[in-house]
Amino acid sequence: MHKLIIILLVAFLFTGCKKSTENSTCTSLKEGITANNVQQVGDVITNYINSLPSADYTDANINRLVQKIAGDCNFTSGAYCFECIKTLPSQTEIWIEVSNGGPRKIIDISYNTTTNKMKFVNMHD
Repeated sequence: MHKLIIILLVAFLFTGCKKSTENSTCTSLKEGITANNVQQVGDVITNYINSLPSADYTDANINRLVQKIAGDCNFTSGAYCFECIKTLPSQTEIWIEVSNGGPRKIIDISYNTTTNKMKFVNMHD
């Protein structure tokens, strides 16, 4: 009986810590978007990119990034296009809406031309 209680307590502690971290990340992203703080949003998006199984700049990984943000934070998000911004290097636009009717921001994602790894570029309306 004591072993079961200890196992449940340990499981609760690990679950509680994970949720706290996710909420902190989501709170930081929401605050950054609401305050139009490009640096703060860039830091959070970079952390999300780095948490993916692969940070390669592909359409599939852009979609994984969008799904991870939406799933972790319960925000509405999507990809407008892949490589549709014809800059050097090209950029992809994703959007994030932190609450129903709340601010919707566009996030520009590009890549490192040497490594082909995704990177945050900018946030705008």
